[in-house]
Amino acid sequence: MLLVPVPLRVVGSCLVRMSRPVLRTWMLITQLLSTQNIPAMLAYPEHMSQLMRSTQEHAMPLSNGLLLASLRAVDQQRSRILKGEMIQPYHYLTQEKARLLSPGEIVKMQIEIFPTSAVIRKGNKLRVAISPSNQAQGILNCPRQERAAGGITTIHNSPQYPFSVVLPIVPMAALN
Repeated sequence: MLLVPVPLRVVGSCLVRMSRPVLRTWMLITQLLSTQNIPAMLAYPEHMSQLMRSTQEHAMPLSNGLLLASLRAVDQQRSRILKGEMIQPYHYLTQEKARLLSPGEIVKMQIEIFPTSAVIRKGNKLRVAISPSNQAQGILNCPRQERAAGGITTIHNSPQYPFSVVLPIVPMAALN
């Protein structure tokens, strides 16, 4: 699991309503057991608050999202875009639009995070945990389980392959 801190500027306390967060990352498959492999990726934001009288941080999961790499195709026309930023990718999620992966191919993943609300206080942090699967929530059917086994997945974060999180935020004043 990869943990990525997300810089977040908050003045005072505010309600952060993440209506449709989107994780954008790049994934490299360096080894597949067959060309039919279908790696998955799970991402979830966590609220990091400082515990009183402690130097350790405590993480509280806020939400999560899941996407099979082979079903990463996005319909730009049906996706929601706000001020030039895609805030809700529309994934086809059909066998006809599935795109298999090849070893050495770097692919862009746009993972929609399920909507949630949270109070993020000044000085607290938001981080994103990335994992190659989530068997408890995203159980694959039997044929896909066989194809998803094995392989090595690398998450990229560089100027050429930037990692980002889009957080549509609704200030508390706008909710009154």
